[in-house]
Amino acid sequence: MVRASEFAPQNVVLVGPAGVGKSRLVQTCAEALGRDYYFTGSVQLPSDVLGFIGPQGYQTTPLREAVEKKAVHLFDEMDSFGQRALLAANSAWRGGRRVSP
Repeated sequence: MVRASEFAPQNVVLVGPAGVGKSRLVQTCAEALGRDYYFTGSVQLPSDVLGFIGPQGYQTTPLREAVEKKAVHLFDEMDSFGQRALLAANSAWRGGRRVSP
């Protein structure tokens, strides 16, 4: 027997003009799934996506927290991401299964 969850999408892309409810749809899906919701807005640096070691130790990101907690994560305003941040986000979610260190 095959479970339906094996066919559930790991990544979903929502495209549309501002103000039509894309972010709210993601929040509603997270609530329906009983999962936490994390959000990453416009970023320019890979460290904003993957985390970094700073003066106060390791700084985590919403993406890492979402993966650790199996939560729903939203990259919003990706059209304004810096190119290196986009590459980091892409490598982090390759296959929807892992996050690069």
